[in-house]
Formats: sequence, C-alpha cells, structure tokens
Amino acid sequence: MNQIPPECGRLAAELRVLRSRAGLSLSALGAESSYSKSSWERYLNGKALPPWQAVQTLCRLADEPVPKARALWELAESAWRGRDVVAVGGGRPRKPDPVPREAPRPTAAPKPTAGPKPLAAPGSPAERPAPQRNWAVAAAVLCAVLICATLTAGAARQWDAGRTGRAVLSPSPSLTAYHVGCTGSSCQGADPGAMNCGVQPDTLLQSRTSTGAGVEIRYNARCESAWTRAWSTQVGDELTISAPGEPTRSVRVSTSYAAQTFLYTPMVSVRAPGTLLRACLVPPDHGTAHCFTARSP
Repeated sequence: MNQIPPECGRLAAELRVLRSRAGLSLSALGAESSYSKSSWERYLNGKALPPWQAVQTLCRLADEPVPKARALWELAESAWRGRDVVAVGGGRPRKPDPVPREAPRPTAAPKPTAGPKPLAAPGSPAERPAPQRNWAVAAAVLCAVLICATLTAGAARQWDAGRTGRAVLSPSPSLTAYHVGCTGSSCQGADPGAMNCGVQPDTLLQSRTSTGAGVEIRYNARCESAWTRAWSTQVGDELTISAPGEPTRSVRVSTSYAAQTFLYTPMVSVRAPGTLLRACLVPPDHGTAHCFTARSP
C-alpha cells in the first residue's frame, strides 16, 4: 500500500477541522452533499483525494473562505498524482496512474410515466405539424447556445494564481471560451494569473528537488509565454525562469504561507517552437541551485 503523502495528510487534517466546525457527522455530511458517508470517511482520513467540489462544499458548510483550502488541495493533488512514480526497467520512471476521483452519488432515475399518453383531440396544437424552422431561427438558437456556453465557462474560469494570493484552481478540460490579456512580447514580466495565461496551461516539465520542493515549467500557446511554478519551498528561496534572448524573471519566497502554497514567476515570451526554457530554484544561502530545462512545443 502506498504511504499517504504529507500534503494529503495536511488537507485531510484541514477537512476534519472544517467538519468539526460545521458540527456535522459523517451521515449528516453525506446528506448535505453529493458524496456518500463512506466517501467522506476516506477523504477525512487521507485515504482518497477528494474532488475539489467536495472540499468546496465543506468550506461552504463550515462558512470558511476557500483560498486556503484550495491551496492545500492543489498541493495534495500534485503529491497524489506523483506518489506512484516508481523506477522500473533500468531506472526508467513509470507514469503515475491518473488521480482517482470519486463521482458524486448518482441520483435516482425518474420513474417512467404509467401508460401511453392520451391522443390529442383533432385540431389541437399537439396534432398540428410543427412549422419548419428557417436558417435565421436556427442561427439564432445556435448563437444563444454559444453565448450560454461562454458565460458558463467564464463563471468557471480557473485561475493559475500568481503572487497576489488568489486561489489556485485546476483547469477544466472543457474550458475553452476564455480571453488572454497578453500575447508574446506583451506578456514579458506579466503575472500568468492576472493575464488568464494560467487557464489550461501545458506542463512541459514536472520534477522535485533534493529538498522536496516541486518545480514545474508551464506554457500557454495562446499567450506564447512560459513561467515556473513551485511548491513546498522554503522562506528565502528564489524561483526563476529564463529563455534565450529574454530577461530572467524571478520571484522570492517571502513568507511561510507562500512556502506552503504555489509560487509563480512572472512570464517570459516564447518566440519560436523548441525554445529552451530553464527553471531554477536557488536556496537563500545562494548554494547549489536546482535547475531544470524543457523545450516549448
């Protein structure tokens, strides 16, 4: 059995505190949410990674703002995703299994209507054939659907938080209708979260340092830019991202809270496919830097 990562343990401990504050038993928690009593037992003991919707529900029931829980959940998800990486076949890493997620309990199917529907009286509206819809009507309906989809996506917009302390939300695979605030050179030095570049980014590299810190190089094709994300850092660490011909961008871990959550550098623009990107985590004593490289798509 795999050992529970410490990040998952911290999330489970926070969930237990919230449940206690809300004064809910496991049965009551299951009744107040879309997740079963047995699922909550696993979530609260760190045996399974809860879906973000479950954590959000518990925050609402405990009247707790979501940013702290969101940051803890992001850390736990990253740790859970990488917990099963093992060396096999001459030291080659095996890709981790997908993060197990439990779907909400299915609701009961609607009962079928007993008996056939009565026939409509002659000449009634149900008997009259529906008028043919012309192309203008069809286009109007299609536009309405697209507008609704865009508004829904905007409400669910996922932020890749920067140094502003906003909550870090995981991008949704179906989220496509969003606008970025910059492209290419105009993104130089900008915050990926503030520019919406943190929505649906590509992770070009994910690794860990010898100190246990996680480091990722992230890229968004719409913004034509890249940045570095790190977690489990230490106060005083400096995180950098660089690309040939571009100024190095960096950010420093200033507080213990920042060390426990995700930290992001400003962005560097990516001028061409195959650009070599270099991310480094430098300790506060300016000792050996932990550096990683990846190439842009």
